[in-house]
Amino acid sequence: MSVCDCWKVLAADSALAADISSQFLRLMNSTPLLNDDATVPNKDRPRVAALLPFAVVSALREMMLVASMHDLTMAHFPDLFALNLTVLAAYVGVTPPVYSPGSNKSAFIPNREAYKINPARVAQESLKNFLLCAGCDAAAEAVLECSQIDLSNSPDYFLAMMPSLTRAICENLGHMLPKILTALGQYSSSPHEAQRAAVTAFNVECVQMQCAGQSVLIDSVLSNLL
Repeated sequence: MSVCDCWKVLAADSALAADISSQFLRLMNSTPLLNDDATVPNKDRPRVAALLPFAVVSALREMMLVASMHDLTMAHFPDLFALNLTVLAAYVGVTPPVYSPGSNKSAFIPNREAYKINPARVAQESLKNFLLCAGCDAAAEAVLECSQIDLSNSPDYFLAMMPSLTRAICENLGHMLPKILTALGQYSSSPHEAQRAAVTAFNVECVQMQCAGQSVLIDSVLSNLL
């Protein structure tokens, strides 16, 4: 049985899947996504995905393929959507972790298979699978607009899908918009510029959509944009 199959088996147990998802959310909120220092840009050094968060995203990608995860995704949709979206934003142009812990705790060995993995592609598939599991097919289709995200190092390519993605969320899950905006707001002060840009793009399109008819939200969204 492969590692991917193991995650699917775990996801089939609703109680276990709920506990795993909660642990993943806590871990992702407390662990840096990248191995570099986002506050000190270095154009000459490639940005590398940190191993543990990347493993979480890879696991979520597989778990969301299990149909019984639907209720869980809906119960935690705002937090899981914000997580998947902002991780995708941060992973554009990022290289995979190519070292794995060796038998000696102080040693690392190259993981040659990792060179074949693209973090942005994995994150895109995780977001797409999550949206499909939640039954939001229109939003999943919007994510697929970034069909060559693994070939791009520019966040502009990712941001191009934000209008159609946000519209799909507003039209299909408008009743969740207040909680989604709150969940995304946690990333508005992220050290990663791409994550801040993703949140801003979502907010801008929400205003264009009149916040799915919820005028009470417009003032707060506008204040977040200032």
